[in-house]
Amino acid sequence: MFASGDGAEGDAAPGSPALVRGFVSGALLNTWCTRSEPRDIEACFSYLRGVFDVLNSLDAAGVGAPASSIVDCVPDRVSITELRTVLVRHASRHPENLGLQASLLVRKALAENYECR
Repeated sequence: MFASGDGAEGDAAPGSPALVRGFVSGALLNTWCTRSEPRDIEACFSYLRGVFDVLNSLDAAGVGAPASSIVDCVPDRVSITELRTVLVRHASRHPENLGLQASLLVRKALAENYECR
């Protein structure tokens, strides 16, 4: 998934950077999340789980607020498939965000979809 020479860094949409400052770009994550190949779906789900776990950990530790507090607004039983749908929908609505680091794209997608009510 990183610039390791395994070819993943070239999997982003044409004209979109695969890596931003050495990290997975929003464009590459969106590519993984919109493809149907098992390898891509697993990369998408793994990345989403990792970001969500970090946000939960930061929130529990009281670090990173308000960026991490978005997890308080996400339903307790949200599925990974729903998180994928949220990300892909956000990326479609906001293609200007595809150049961001993927973790920031995930955070923006969550904030847009799960506003605290």
